[in-house]
Amino acid sequence: MKKTLILSLFIISVLLLFFAAAAAYPYYIYGQVLQGDYENDWFEVRSYKDSLLVPDEAVELSNIDKSNEDLWSKFHLMDVVIPLPVQNPFYNITADIQYDKKKKINNLGLVVLGTNNKEILKIYFNQNSSMPNVINNQKLFKLPIVKKIISSFDDNKVWRDIFSKDISDWNLGVKDMIYHLYLLELRSRLVPKRVVSYKLLKDSDTVIIEVESKNKDYRTELVLTRSRGFIYSYLLVTRLKSDESKKLRERLLDGITFRAGSEYLSRIIYQEFKNLSFKNKTDHMGMLYLISAWSHNPNNEALIQEMIFYLQRGESNEKQIEPLIEYAYRRYDKTFVTKDISNLNLDEKIIFKSKVELEKENELKEVKAATQAIDTTPVVPEKNIFDKKLDEAKKNIKRKKTRMIIE
Repeated sequence: MKKTLILSLFIISVLLLFFAAAAAYPYYIYGQVLQGDYENDWFEVRSYKDSLLVPDEAVELSNIDKSNEDLWSKFHLMDVVIPLPVQNPFYNITADIQYDKKKKINNLGLVVLGTNNKEILKIYFNQNSSMPNVINNQKLFKLPIVKKIISSFDDNKVWRDIFSKDISDWNLGVKDMIYHLYLLELRSRLVPKRVVSYKLLKDSDTVIIEVESKNKDYRTELVLTRSRGFIYSYLLVTRLKSDESKKLRERLLDGITFRAGSEYLSRIIYQEFKNLSFKNKTDHMGMLYLISAWSHNPNNEALIQEMIFYLQRGESNEKQIEPLIEYAYRRYDKTFVTKDISNLNLDEKIIFKSKVELEKENELKEVKAATQAIDTTPVVPEKNIFDKKLDEAKKNIKRKKTRMIIE
């Protein structure tokens, strides 16, 4: 009897230990995943780093300078509506426009110049993208019960939690563990490898991701927001030791909104450009209208040509003209210049190309002027003159035959 009791207790103990181990096993595996020490067919983090577990605290903008608001105007470039100080005499704005021949894509940005034409801020515009679908990335997520748990969370909540929720705690229920693994997978896709910090902008769906900057005098930030299922973004580069740069950064973070672009918008914006005064057409304001129109129809070569044409008729537009001519040369093998550009900081090949184009343009003008100087009155062939006189004679004979003479 005693032996039977001991045996029963032993079996019960083994079973209890087995169930305890079975219950603890998911926590053990989960803990291994959070430490980056677990790789399995069911779940694997390909680019694990500790920063994926705990985002930074949400930040609040506190240095927004909205003085001189009348000196600012909004421009719609690609999917970004951006306020810019175009009428402020202390700022000068130019484009940074590149063309990748291999990929056949354009990269568009703006540069804000401060006193002494020093670069104080850069902004680059990105194409919108879809929210990554990671359900099929992990074998674990394909299980019907796991899919059901993941789909129970609201998309807006998921977006905010990706960039704000601490997922380092392992003392959770199974449902929360699955949700945290889902957030971890999304973070590994959305947070760049060279991340310094990532956080939400307080009381908004805007995300600020700071990445390592090649130039340590600047701060580089990827700004994201989610709207109607799409992710809109831009890259912001600001000078660290510059109060002007800090103020502009806060103003843009607060004022930038997102709206999808279209070719139809290009025509509307171009008409707005045509309504500008000649002075505004020939400075950075006119350039921004045309850049905006072009951003919605980037295959419109004529808009690049028109930008260069008007900027050459303004004053002190060297910083605006140079990147546009370089872009035109790379993409179209043309410069579109209508005046001598030897005073610009451009490659010798581009300057030579522009001189060739100017010579051809001048030759065409000379030919046109010479053609207009010649008497172009059409000469009537002799045969036509003879036929005309013959017709008149026949008409006179006919009139004589039908004439009634009364005596």
